[in-house]
Amino acid sequence: MAPVKISYVVSFSSQDPKYPAENLLSEDGIQPWLGCPKDHSRQLSVELQLERASPIGYADVGNYGCAFLQIEVGRSS
Repeated sequence: MAPVKISYVVSFSSQDPKYPAENLLSEDGIQPWLGCPKDHSRQLSVELQLERASPIGYADVGNYGCAFLQIEVGRSS
């Protein structure tokens, strides 16, 4: 099955103005999403909307310097 694209960023907890959460939608090259340097909570979260409802068999996630990664899947009505 072909990958399902992410339509848009619904919400996010924090972002660096130079590296916004919308970088996660980039298809050309690696565009990081980083938290705001002034935010010292050490936690980031993002909610993404897929282009269509579809079964998810796996998620290919690039991770740099993160000790813990949690993925939650839900369905919007």
